Amino acid sequence: MVTIALKDQHGAHLISVEAGANLGKAMFADLEAGRTVTLDANDVTVICSSFLVGLLGTVYGALPTEHVRKHITLTNASDLMQQTFELVCSHMERYVTDPKYREACEQFAAEVNAA
Repeated sequence: MVTIALKDQHGAHLISVEAGANLGKAMFADLEAGRTVTLDANDVTVICSSFLVGLLGTVYGALPTEHVRKHITLTNASDLMQQTFELVCSHMERYVTDPKYREACEQFAAEVNAA
């Protein structure tokens, strides 16, 4: 098992997609090797869905969804942080397994970016 102290590496406010993606890349080898990665949110005050999308977007699709769900845990998080984590995990799982859902998400993003 590998434990990552989120605050020590990224501060108390986890917001950007880029920071999440960098963390996802950093922990990918551990996940791929079958090690559980525990994200310790002790003293973190904010975890935005954008950070989690960056983080989880680097591993979902590259590894089986069941593997990712089994090997990433979030600890010492508020109820809101835990719920956000679970929602983003569910979104990512559906995004990589349901082509119609993925297409709808991509169409929506294109429309938002065009506006």
